[in-house]
Formats: sequence, structure tokens, C-alpha cells
Amino acid sequence: MKEFEHTNALELYKDFLGEERASRLPAVCLEYPFGIIDRNSSDNGENLFQLRCGLSVDHDNGTISLAASIPEGSEVTLTIASRGDIINGARKAAEQAKKSLAGATPQAIIMFSCVGRKLVLGRRIQEEVDAVRECIGLDVPVIGFYTYGEIGPIDKTKKELSSVKFHNETVVLWVLGKE
Repeated sequence: MKEFEHTNALELYKDFLGEERASRLPAVCLEYPFGIIDRNSSDNGENLFQLRCGLSVDHDNGTISLAASIPEGSEVTLTIASRGDIINGARKAAEQAKKSLAGATPQAIIMFSCVGRKLVLGRRIQEEVDAVRECIGLDVPVIGFYTYGEIGPIDKTKKELSSVKFHNETVVLWVLGKE
């Protein structure tokens, strides 16, 4: 990524981060991903976005390399979330997955979590898995792995959120159920 509205992308990002955080580039990119605002998708009137994580920076050229592209002309925001927000996101994904079972009994959980989430959560990573299990069932087996990006809908139970998109730093759950 080279620029935002004719402003050097890296300099704008450093301004957003502040001097102390900017000194930790590029590692700090995992904690402050870019969000592509999707005006076609909203949840309770709130616009949603897809995350894009920075992987490396080129200080000489003022650029940031991302894990996936941001289409030219996209509306972008800089994001921040606490570790608690990340864990609550996993809980919300589990609630959506359980709702989509429409009363079927959960039999297995397949969990795809971005490696970026793992790096940000650090020692708290087990809390993400625990939040999913507490919601869907402590006795339901879980299998999964860390990914380099996830493909899935925001919420398949809502037509306006059901299109499949590429995401970074998210968790995608498949819950198998039996009627």
C-alpha cells in the first residue's frame, strides 16, 4: 500500500500509531489492522469491515505490504481491539454458528483462527477456544488450526451478510449438527 488520498501510507500509519508503537513496526501491524469498510454490509445499522493485516514496511519507500489486497478506491479505517474484544469476537462467532444449527445438536466444531489472532492473544489464546466451547458445548469435540486468512461469510443466517469474503485476523467456525 503506497498512499491514502495522496498521503504516504506509512507516514499516516505511523501518525495513527504514535511514536512508541511505530517504533515496533512491522510487528505492531498485527495489533492495528486496516479495515475495508463495506457499505453493503451492516449489523444493527453499524457498517462492517474486512480486516487487512500489515506484514512488512518499507521505510525508504513509505509503503506497507499487506496480507491481502485493498481494492483501489476502497474506504479504509484503521482499527484497534483489545484482547478481550478478540475473545468476545470468537464468542459472537460461536453464537452465530449455534443459531445456524436451527435446533440441531452440535456434534463437532471445526475452528479456523488467524495466526495473527494467536500472536496478539499470546498466553490468552486458550480463552478463544474456551469461549467457543462454552457457547456451543463443553462436550463437543473441537478440531482446527491457525490460518493465514479466512474465507467465509460474516453471518450466513442474514442474507445481507451471507456473501463469502476473504478476511484477516478473524475466526471462522463450522459446527456440524445432528437433528
